[in-house]
Amino acid sequence: MERCSTSGIGQKQVINVCDGTNLGFVTDIEFEICEGKIVALIVGDCTPLGFSKEEQIRIPWCKIKCIGEDVILVEIVINECKCSCRDDGDKKKRKRSIF
Repeated sequence: MERCSTSGIGQKQVINVCDGTNLGFVTDIEFEICEGKIVALIVGDCTPLGFSKEEQIRIPWCKIKCIGEDVILVEIVINECKCSCRDDGDKKKRKRSIF
């Protein structure tokens, strides 16, 4: 089983396999605190250093198809995944980790 650090995930481009769109880089990770699982990746049109300038997209973990050496492949409908990145609906159960 191959392992990847959170900083390693943040340096990978995220590509939507539905239309080939480059969504940007991972800017944040959403965790389920009680169970210790990753719930979603937050992606924005930004540099690998995490400085986002555009609207961000929340990609549920179940929509990730493959995490490769250089890219993360996802299968999503963009309009369903746009988010206000700091609007946490259930702050008690979920926490985001910023790179």
